[in-house]
Amino acid sequence: MTEEQQQPQLKSHRAEGEPFVNDWVGALEEYQPKGWMWDENGIFKRAFLGMPMETAWRFSPTRIPGQKKDCVYLHMIFFAALRMAQSIPKFCLDCYKVVIYPRNIADVAIIEDWQQNGKAKKWACKVGADRRPFTPARWGAYFYCRGLKAGQNRLEEVIRWSLVHLPHLEPGKDIFLKRGCTEYENEMPESHKWTRTPLGERLENEAEELIDPGMMLHGQPDHGGQRTHKIWRSWAPWVDRSTVKYDPASVAEREAESG
Repeated sequence: MTEEQQQPQLKSHRAEGEPFVNDWVGALEEYQPKGWMWDENGIFKRAFLGMPMETAWRFSPTRIPGQKKDCVYLHMIFFAALRMAQSIPKFCLDCYKVVIYPRNIADVAIIEDWQQNGKAKKWACKVGADRRPFTPARWGAYFYCRGLKAGQNRLEEVIRWSLVHLPHLEPGKDIFLKRGCTEYENEMPESHKWTRTPLGERLENEAEELIDPGMMLHGQPDHGGQRTHKIWRSWAPWVDRSTVKYDPASVAEREAESG
């Protein structure tokens, strides 16, 4: 076997089926039209850092504990290289999330109010329209935790809250605990078997030297939330016919009255 054949065969997520050897420039090529660039020192970074405004998700102001690089970066290195090594980023191995599948936009509004104004404001979480084509639900809410035990405790808290405020949702079906991201699950099923391989660890170390993503600002101002609400209203007629009319203020008032 030649030295070249011994090198990791990375595959660009954009150019499916075209392997290349140790080509980080090719691996990251698809991200350049999305606001990333190589700087004068050969470091791949965002052209600018800001706050998510044009998004279908409403984020709480709280970050995932211990997170130093956001999930966009973690997804990037996974799809650029680590999936070829059958490896998961180190930070993601300990990521667990409680998932809620809201039935409609009214459910989403109730969850949003809890995440923005209630106890859940202190948790890393988000809720919104899930427009990814590979997910099973069209609305989603996620509560991020570090470690299985923390995830199990958060699941119990979310279920207790839902029994009062969203009693039609079924624990185990509409509310459950999962490990990591759906994007990773689609590439590497059986998340309980996820690990870091020696090749994956080396590629992740290389990525740490070549990529500087910074940290996007978290949470959204009121006018950013208003933009997200507009996206929800345009999404709702396509996915739930019963709740096209939506007034987040009135929903929040009813939630406050019910305690």
